[in-house]
Amino acid sequence: MGAASEYRDPAVSPSSFRAVCRLPRRSSSRSVSRRTDARARLTAILVPLAAAAATLAFRADALTAADGTAAAPLLDPPAVEWSRAYGGPGDDRFLAVAALADGGLLAAGQSASADGDVESNAGAADAWILRLDGSGSIVWKRSIGGSGPDSATAVAASPDGGFVVAGTTFSADGDFPGVPWPGGAIPWAAKLDASGATVWLRSFPGGGPRDSRAVYAHPDGGYALLVEGVPSAATQEADHACGGRSKCRELAVIRLDDGGGTLWERGPVAGPALPGMAAAPGPQGGAVVAYATLTGDGGAESKVTGVTQDGMHLWTRTSAIGPVAMALAPAPGTGGGFMGAGDARRHMPGGDPGIPRPWLFRLGPRGNLEWQLHIAAGFKGALAGAAESEGVFFGAGYVENPVFSGAEIDFLAMAADPAGRLLWTLCLGGSGEDRAVAAAAFPGGRLAVAGLSASTDGDLVEVRGELAGRTDSDGWIVIISSHRP
Repeated sequence: MGAASEYRDPAVSPSSFRAVCRLPRRSSSRSVSRRTDARARLTAILVPLAAAAATLAFRADALTAADGTAAAPLLDPPAVEWSRAYGGPGDDRFLAVAALADGGLLAAGQSASADGDVESNAGAADAWILRLDGSGSIVWKRSIGGSGPDSATAVAASPDGGFVVAGTTFSADGDFPGVPWPGGAIPWAAKLDASGATVWLRSFPGGGPRDSRAVYAHPDGGYALLVEGVPSAATQEADHACGGRSKCRELAVIRLDDGGGTLWERGPVAGPALPGMAAAPGPQGGAVVAYATLTGDGGAESKVTGVTQDGMHLWTRTSAIGPVAMALAPAPGTGGGFMGAGDARRHMPGGDPGIPRPWLFRLGPRGNLEWQLHIAAGFKGALAGAAESEGVFFGAGYVENPVFSGAEIDFLAMAADPAGRLLWTLCLGGSGEDRAVAAAAFPGGRLAVAGLSASTDGDLVEVRGELAGRTDSDGWIVIISSHRP
């Protein structure tokens, strides 16, 4: 395990946050696209060591690479190629994104709207899917759902030029007729053709509530769906790891054929774990899962489990550091392994265990922790998306702005090199809540980030949501240009 790379600042002041986010940067302008002025971007947290004392009141000496050498010099963040909000009059958000070979995107999430950039609405909220071209124009839009709240949480391209989408439903009607025990969370998966038409749609009830965590095309044909659910029975292991069965989760693999039929389901392949497991495709059609469990002293530890293409346990790695992983992604451009992101609130040096902090890490092919980065203890935030392209590792999430007494949440993106040195950070947003939830990288190093925005100023166009006298969120896509050392 490499040494942790840390950036410490226990007492973040408004002036130091301005140095990071270059505040004030709020304006009344509502023309968002392609803003790249300094007020719209976060300066790199890392600075050349010789200039650190003169520029920021931060301890740059605490940020080192895994081998203990000095951190990378300052890189200005790359330009934003385009940024656009999507949605209708209701609350809309993206929860997943895939970068496509033609330079376009497939973005998916949840929408409470029935018009605008949304096809329709069958109930409280539907799964929402947009196919975008390389400039952000909508190619087609789809809604999937019933009378209950439904969402799409994972997307991937399929080898035939179509797409596979997975999510969670609470409906027993509409696109999910006959689903048992209405009100319980049930995972679903759908195959869409290149035009967005449904080829097949399946739901997968189990012994209790379950949520989709990842879906991908299997190299042997068909697809694999990774679902998180409550353990089927109470056990001493669950009590120890989570504090009780109802607070515990485990992961199962469902193997699908080309028509969406279930070939087999195997589980648990990982767990018991605290809620919020992160999963991603692994080598040869297998999978990798990251999760957290409780320790006997009231703390937590993180675990990573590898799963074979046949749904069998391969290996498990444990770290006593105990952060919470929220996203995983393959990292084929650096000799294999995985890129991860999450929340470093637990047991990090100088931090409050109850305050989340953005955390970026790299795992080797068999789950060994090669390096990690976490932003200063005084910053409150987390990363929820991870991606890698040609040796650059990306994370995306949010950071709270203490200048506004915690009332403002901004989009945060960051990048690191193969040695774990932080290259740049980027902050965007307005006066409302703006979060990045998912990330995907194009070949060549461009980054697509998807999430939500409830701002009507700063870097955002006016959102359309006006429910119950308040402004709701729109889905937000940001494309960041390639920027490699």
